[in-house]
Amino acid sequence: MVRTIIRESTLGRPFLLHPGLMYKLFLPFWKEQLTVRRVDDYSRYHAITPPTVAALAGRLPSSYVAVRFYFSSCFPDTAENRAFVESTVRSLAATTDVVLLNTGIRVDDHQDYSPGRESRIHTIDDLMTPERNLDIQTAVIAKAQAFVGTYGGYSYMAPLCGVPAIAFYSERDAFYAVHREIAERMIRDVNGGSLVTLDVKDAALVRVALGAAQDLHA
Repeated sequence: MVRTIIRESTLGRPFLLHPGLMYKLFLPFWKEQLTVRRVDDYSRYHAITPPTVAALAGRLPSSYVAVRFYFSSCFPDTAENRAFVESTVRSLAATTDVVLLNTGIRVDDHQDYSPGRESRIHTIDDLMTPERNLDIQTAVIAKAQAFVGTYGGYSYMAPLCGVPAIAFYSERDAFYAVHREIAERMIRDVNGGSLVTLDVKDAALVRVALGAAQDLHA
């Protein structure tokens, strides 16, 4: 990709800063050898300005929840997780429109899960290409009422667009707590949307609590 951009833009021999250099800079923090000050000293955070994607014109409901569930180390492909995604998406679709952010493109170890389709579940995978999928997903998230999905990068993107997010995992030891800490600091710094992370086993408890709260206010 970098070679293509250089060639098409006739940039000659530009100086490139590889993302690996940033990882190396922050590695002492990830390994708990230094405090979060190492990250703060070299980071500046900004809210995301969503792109305009002409292809989305007329494709999105007036009000919807953006959803992206995929399998990963913290949300593995199990029968329980598949059932959880299916019931969660259908529960959402019972009260609002849902736009799935699935790409249909496999570029890493994250595998999308697609729940059964119904009238209030909308897909846009026909618009996705490797060159534009992040633009399209960002534009969809930025217009959503909320984001629901797997804990990971997309759950960070939504609050940076000012959209509240709830993200789920089922393997707590499969991700670094410091990643979530930095994400929360970043979101607070830009006054972004809220980010709630939950173990799937706690979802039923939340539903019970919310149901009890609604009964109290009935």
